[in-house]
Amino acid sequence: MKRIRKTMCLLLTVLMLAGIIPMGMTASAATYNWAGSWGSPAIESGVTLGEDEGIHLQDFIPAGSTLRTTVTPTIGGTQIRLKFSNLFGRKAITIDAASVAHTGETDDVVIASSITPVTFNGGYKSVTLAAGSEIYSDAIPFTTKALEKISISTYYKKTTTIYTEGLYGGTTYLAASLGDRTQQETMTSVATRLDFKSGTITYHTIPFLTRVDVYAENAYSVVLLGDSTVTNDMYLYLAQKLHGNGIHNVGVVMSGIIGNALLRKGSGLIGKVYGVSLLERAKRDAFDVAGVKYIIVKIGINDVLHPMLDSNKGKLPMMTASEIIEGYKELSSQAYAENVKMYLCTRTPFKGYERAFMGSKDLTWTQEGEDILQEINSWVKVTATRLNYYDGYINLDNLRDPKDNAKFRDHMTSDGAHLTSYGQIAAVDLIPEAAYGVYRELTDVATILKIDPYI
Repeated sequence: MKRIRKTMCLLLTVLMLAGIIPMGMTASAATYNWAGSWGSPAIESGVTLGEDEGIHLQDFIPAGSTLRTTVTPTIGGTQIRLKFSNLFGRKAITIDAASVAHTGETDDVVIASSITPVTFNGGYKSVTLAAGSEIYSDAIPFTTKALEKISISTYYKKTTTIYTEGLYGGTTYLAASLGDRTQQETMTSVATRLDFKSGTITYHTIPFLTRVDVYAENAYSVVLLGDSTVTNDMYLYLAQKLHGNGIHNVGVVMSGIIGNALLRKGSGLIGKVYGVSLLERAKRDAFDVAGVKYIIVKIGINDVLHPMLDSNKGKLPMMTASEIIEGYKELSSQAYAENVKMYLCTRTPFKGYERAFMGSKDLTWTQEGEDILQEINSWVKVTATRLNYYDGYINLDNLRDPKDNAKFRDHMTSDGAHLTSYGQIAAVDLIPEAAYGVYRELTDVATILKIDPYI
């Protein structure tokens, strides 16, 4: 018996040295836990005419309606749980039935054999969320695979006002006819897709659903936290990079809000959809994500640009680089207190961005604005690194035009501020592996996808 034990110890040592079993973990040390697999941060929906207590215009779900939201998990697991939010609600809402299924050939269709009921509070079919509350479903036996779509269907007997929703990361359909269709393969022949476009940005309305967690072996999550420059497919490209390199236990959660700022809440006609400040929402949208170990932060450009907008003239004071830097220090303190590693992206350029608003140009590039962003970048690269205000930074300067440092490479931006797929792929490959807990060099997602983002 002693000889067998010695042989097994020797074998495990050889396997660890060869990299087949990670150092510090044997096969018996594997554990299962919840990890964030998908997310869309909750915002207060609707338009306010006048001041904060003016006239509120809200969307609503007609009585007897079924919604179906299709999302893409970034990590697979054997169980699933869903988070629903009525955080900004002014009255209670009731979800009368819900289900999850694997998505079919189109986003509004599911694979009938995979339809699984979702329950709440220990087996109940329906759930009522009080105003200001959030809830997780029960753990549901449902196997998911990374980067394969799933669809969550919800049914509402009563007319339901939408005060809380996400605006990126999924596609939601409203069934054309009334009735509970959560257990049906199709939504009916014609379903209405709930999204709309403003300028170069498409808003994907996702009522109440804010998170999908999975139960998986040795799983943890990394959160991309920021503004509209991360409300894109960067989280999916990072997940593709991980899985393409044989890393299957890291969930990537997008936690960006279009128009979000580091230091202050959104303002103006549609200011509510820009969310509260990132400092205020960081705990809810990053540190409370299941299994989170790392956050990658790209925020701050709206703190500079919003006071420059024609539609905001005289309404917002200009932010200084020093004020924004103090905000980063505060976020760093929050991350440290939560035992989460934080990596901070450098500010990206905005020359050429005009931000169409109500059909007209709303922004003019200025050297003053660029200088503020560059002052922040200098702090990120030099002072903050020396003083250990975070665990590392991500230098995105390679996305800039070599001939004009104040703008993106032309093919990497759609409008001067937001990234095309080329820019997103290049940005993901500029993130050091340590920023998501990997300590070996990985094959670039550009190589995996056979794309040269710098063409």
